[in-house]
Amino acid sequence: MKLNRTRAIVATIIIAAVTFAFLLPAGATLIGDTITATGYQLGPGTATIGAGIEFIAGDSIDLLNFDFDAGTLTVTRPGTTVLSYYDFGDYVFSDFDDIITGLSVASNTGFTGPIGSNLRFAAHSITLDMSGGIAHVDDVLVFNITTEPIPEPTTVLLLGSGLVGLAGFRRRFRK
Repeated sequence: MKLNRTRAIVATIIIAAVTFAFLLPAGATLIGDTITATGYQLGPGTATIGAGIEFIAGDSIDLLNFDFDAGTLTVTRPGTTVLSYYDFGDYVFSDFDDIITGLSVASNTGFTGPIGSNLRFAAHSITLDMSGGIAHVDDVLVFNITTEPIPEPTTVLLLGSGLVGLAGFRRRFRK
């Protein structure tokens, strides 16, 4: 009887450890997310985050490039002249798979205006204020984006089954 109880306790500990190991957040990454972008002359409308520039602002010339990677957004000013961007309004990037928990400026080599200071984010979107400022040729503005993965249904199921198992073992040994 004592051996069975020891085995039950060991099994309970193993089930609990496995359950909580699966609940630890996996490293959230933006790579592979298909997101939507809206804003003045910003295209294309959707893009999948991966290698290369996802969005370009400008009809026939590149006014600004927007490049996402695993945890950053890099905004660059290509071209041959200074860009004065006034009344461009908000540039909104939305439909991220993971939950956005933070947005901050990592570095800025010359962008002026509210783009670097009026940062807004919601659970699945980022908004950049392009209402006024100047960007010189080859200026680079890098934002750090922190995210948190959304728990998968199987993780919740695993947690629930582990808790049911713990309750079952406890009930069994109370008798």
